[in-house]
Amino acid sequence: QDEFYNKQIIDSIQPYLESPIFKEWVQKTKVVVDVGFGGGFPILPLAKLLPEVKFIGIESRRKKVDAVQ
Repeated sequence: QDEFYNKQIIDSIQPYLESPIFKEWVQKTKVVVDVGFGGGFPILPLAKLLPEVKFIGIESRRKKVDAVQ
């Protein structure tokens, strides 16, 4: 569980927490687009962290879209 948490959750939110440029952009636009979101990382942890931001996920495989939805 710790390995999953560190690898998936922390790695997903770390750019927002540590990059002033990314954080400023997200706060300014209130939109994040994730192209090829696969299993939902980083889009799901970021959406949980930032409920006021609109997240748009683009994925070519319907099976992955259904799983994340």
